[in-house]
Amino acid sequence: MSDSNTPEPNTCFADSRRLTGPNRYFASTGAVLEALGFSASDAAAHERWRVSVISVCAALGWDNPQPFVQRYASGTLLAFATPPDQLFTATEINEWAWEQASGIFLSATIAHRADVSGVPFDQVHKFGTDFAGVVAAFKARAAAEIKPALATLRAAAHTRDLPIMVDDDYVSIGAGSGSVTWPLAELPSIENVPWPTLHSIPIALVTGSNGKTTVVRL
Repeated sequence: MSDSNTPEPNTCFADSRRLTGPNRYFASTGAVLEALGFSASDAAAHERWRVSVISVCAALGWDNPQPFVQRYASGTLLAFATPPDQLFTATEINEWAWEQASGIFLSATIAHRADVSGVPFDQVHKFGTDFAGVVAAFKARAAAEIKPALATLRAAAHTRDLPIMVDDDYVSIGAGSGSVTWPLAELPSIENVPWPTLHSIPIALVTGSNGKTTVVRL
């Protein structure tokens, strides 16, 4: 447990998170963060991040990560598509790739450095710069994160064209009155899922800056 008086690290990214289902970037799950610092607006740094993501994902056997950069007036988002059962590992890959691409990562012995704007950033992912070592570290994390029973259940649901939704505590198959939910710690075997009673329902998604609640009510 960390000391409550220990200051939070000053990272070169913010809002690093999992995308747990289809999202604005991909039809699959993914990982996204907001790039910070001088390099956040540097196209060359974005390309270095993209190459790092593709290289690590290829080494892990993750197909087609589709690295995506979106620039805003207030910042830059970096996202890539990931396997649905390795999202925590994916967020760490995203953070490490950006640390390296932005020039923050110099060596495993340097605690932090200032970017061109003079802002000091702490290293969060000290895996080193040796690619083989980095890949080995992420392979170990990915293997520890995978839940074989959940992967089997997910594949069975997809074979039957049924939606499956997973959060940190529960998994649901189907939608509306045609759905069933189980705790992640008590997943059923394929034979014990009531497949004939499960179904999907039409779903409409409403997004935008203003008027979402009014549109849904209408």
